[in-house]
Amino acid sequence: MALALIASAASCSNDGMPSVKVKVSNNTDIDRTNEMVEIPISELRTNIPNQFLYVLDSKGTEIPSQVTHDSLLIFKVTLPGDKSAQFTVCGSDTVHTYRNVVGGRIYPERADDLAWENETAGYRIYGPGTRMMGERVYGNDVFFKYPTSELVLEKIYAPQTDVLTQNKIDSLKRSDTSLPEDFYNSVSYHVNHGLGMDCYFVGPTLGVGGLAVFRGDSLAYTWGYETAEILDNGPIRFTARVSFISPAGKSTEWREITLDSGARLNRCKAWFEDLDEPVEFATGFPRRDDRNALSGEDMRWLCYSDPTQGPGNGEALVGLVFIEKADRFVEADDHILALRHTAPSDTSQFLWGAAWQPVQIKSLEDWADYLDNTDHSLRSPLKVEVKK
Repeated sequence: MALALIASAASCSNDGMPSVKVKVSNNTDIDRTNEMVEIPISELRTNIPNQFLYVLDSKGTEIPSQVTHDSLLIFKVTLPGDKSAQFTVCGSDTVHTYRNVVGGRIYPERADDLAWENETAGYRIYGPGTRMMGERVYGNDVFFKYPTSELVLEKIYAPQTDVLTQNKIDSLKRSDTSLPEDFYNSVSYHVNHGLGMDCYFVGPTLGVGGLAVFRGDSLAYTWGYETAEILDNGPIRFTARVSFISPAGKSTEWREITLDSGARLNRCKAWFEDLDEPVEFATGFPRRDDRNALSGEDMRWLCYSDPTQGPGNGEALVGLVFIEKADRFVEADDHILALRHTAPSDTSQFLWGAAWQPVQIKSLEDWADYLDNTDHSLRSPLKVEVKK
């Protein structure tokens, strides 16, 4: 995102507090919808010494905003092609709160899952509890939601992880072999009860945009995260920093994952600590059938339609967009993969995510258009002018 500073003073008329004007411009012919604006707090402090900040749109209406762990003021904008809009950042001596539309937490009651969500989907990374149970699931999972856009993870986790529910299943097993399955399906998040469902199978794969070291023609996986820290938890951005024991020597693999309000893709920054030599980093998704994957110009994005688990559950449209483009695409180890050589000091950045076909996006081709537009937006960021 381009940031320019222009000398000019402003004040919030409603409470007399100091403020600055911010002009956001879309200099492309592509409509930008629910795109996040980021302004370093340091660029605002000269004019706004107040502890708290809030944002007004061009009509003077307050809109949700957030100060992130890395000292950015963020808020969402929607701009048609070749248009601009003006916003006002105001100081305040009291905190302004907004309804959370993103959020997540660690679920110790479900083997330490780290799960998070926004309005479009939920995601999870499996934790150390999964490894301790010997359950071989390696990659990223997705919870599809429809028709709701509300936060649902607490609702769908609670019945399946409740101790009384598990006791009832155990009791039913002793009386009738068919009853436990019927009751389990009545509470399981693998069945759609009107909020959405987890119909994507991960198992011993990368899942949706997981990471592994590529050696020869096979994947060397991490198995459950080692540590997880939530850095941002709403109202409009979720960020977590997660570490893994790497298969690359004695190194630690780190991932910082961010999901914004309204986004269908997570942003991932990945790097190694104590890596002795370069490795080939792989991301992608498992191939379940013989349909073609689609890829973008200059290997900047990649997508595939996964048939999901169970009849009548639609398709999982999975996709990647590369901030630093991939070195090559390959098919190996039953996966569709993007590979990138990574030096010990490198940070790899890419976007990963999924959509539910047909209820969220109608076809793989429509999904490819979404990824292509995302790539163009990354390469032609909104211009942000802070008038100081």
